[in-house]
Amino acid sequence: MAEVPGILLQGDFPMSSVKVKIWEGLRTYDPEVELETEKHWQQLKTEKPQLFDGAVWCLQRYALEGEGESQTLLLEMQESSFKYVVYTHLTPQGQLLPPARRSGATGLMALTWTQDGSYVFGRRSQHVGAFPGFYHCVPAGMVDVPDLKAMIQKELWEEIGADWSLVTDCRFHALMDTGHEQGHKYEFLLSLKLAMTSEQVYRQYLGATDRKEHQALLFIGTRRQDVPSLEVEEFLTGEFQITDVARRALHLASGLGLAPGAVALGCAVSQQNKTRSP
Repeated sequence: MAEVPGILLQGDFPMSSVKVKIWEGLRTYDPEVELETEKHWQQLKTEKPQLFDGAVWCLQRYALEGEGESQTLLLEMQESSFKYVVYTHLTPQGQLLPPARRSGATGLMALTWTQDGSYVFGRRSQHVGAFPGFYHCVPAGMVDVPDLKAMIQKELWEEIGADWSLVTDCRFHALMDTGHEQGHKYEFLLSLKLAMTSEQVYRQYLGATDRKEHQALLFIGTRRQDVPSLEVEEFLTGEFQITDVARRALHLASGLGLAPGAVALGCAVSQQNKTRSP
């Protein structure tokens, strides 16, 4: 099994085996973090008045429960807001804070496979706030609702115009640390299988009325004549700007032989690490 850094939990869970427990109220922070967050946010708003302090959901605890086929993944989450993510994870001062004082915000991304065996990646638009021009998994986003399936369904529609009826399988594979690049926030890694070929996905994307998120799509797996495409090794070793967490997710999937029709992620969490609180 390939050693990929920043994998906090790994498994092969159908979405019916992923349970979310909601903590009541809003996540609280100590007075110093509250003050510095507000000061930083007001400064940002003068530079980017379009910024919106929307809801985000923070991971407070996670655990594996049960054994064998009945095993479930429990995620305990609490609501916060975007300004705390920006300060506690993305500023030099915030990154010096111990984990318990950060927001613990969570992103979600999917390795999406086409019917003919390619991963769907997108090159982020120059107009987005974070990592413009970088390649990242499609779909993806900050967790802004506690219903993970509903969120990935919404993102899939918004980013490539694919209806959920075209998804033949959806699974949860890993909890990842995004690393220094994104201030060590959390990332849920899912997989989606589409009943669409690469060409069909590409045509759907080209016909979408809203393409603000990505300026281009790239299909990773095998070279094709009908769509922009590369082999996995070419993509990972070439001069492409790829978000660190997406690069590691692709290394993880490739090392385990994860491919359409051959999901092979066995649970790789030791007994002593079944429960972990951030």
